[in-house]
Amino acid sequence: MDSRESGPHLMEAARAGAELMGVRYENHGLLTTPQLHYIVRCKNDPSFGEATEMGYYAKITDAFKRLMELNGESKQSSYSPNLILDCANGVGAKKMRMLCQFLPENALIVQFRNEDGELNHKCGADYVKIRQTLPENFGDVDTNAKCASFDGDADRLIYFRRATNNGEKAVLLDGDKIAVLIAKYVKEALNCAGINRSHYGSSTNCLCQWKLD
Repeated sequence: MDSRESGPHLMEAARAGAELMGVRYENHGLLTTPQLHYIVRCKNDPSFGEATEMGYYAKITDAFKRLMELNGESKQSSYSPNLILDCANGVGAKKMRMLCQFLPENALIVQFRNEDGELNHKCGADYVKIRQTLPENFGDVDTNAKCASFDGDADRLIYFRRATNNGEKAVLLDGDKIAVLIAKYVKEALNCAGINRSHYGSSTNCLCQWKLD
């Protein structure tokens, strides 16, 4: 369940229904939606990981650590570990704090905001995306600060920054646009590198499908 007031009631109703129908169930308590998805995946495919909340943290942080190793200690790297996180007054606050404990010190330095108020009230990913306005309690951030917002059950995340130092407007760092830019860069890099292939192989069809031919 998530942190909504209706959570315990709905969980109890689901438990009663499962028992009535003779269905085996497991109660994993308070979780984000991605954590629930992870556990279900692991139950169906044990090779994917440990089907527990702790298993989720281990899986995600291991991937993050390997990504940081690829980044290395390059002086040209622009990575900053500092993040101001709008938790939407939802379940993401508690779970993100737990996840950070699995990371090396200073790998990710998070300022947590909007943890204990009304769910999604003047905050959260939808609020920022639709209004393109800073969430509540972000009036002190500067234009260079890296900011992000969860939605209530932490299955959506949007990055943004403050547009001007004296305004409330937010500039979205759109994930779809970033993905397109990455794909465009890879295409240009492949074009520059060149690819030798056999026209009798399946690689031609693959490259055409990806519009890289």
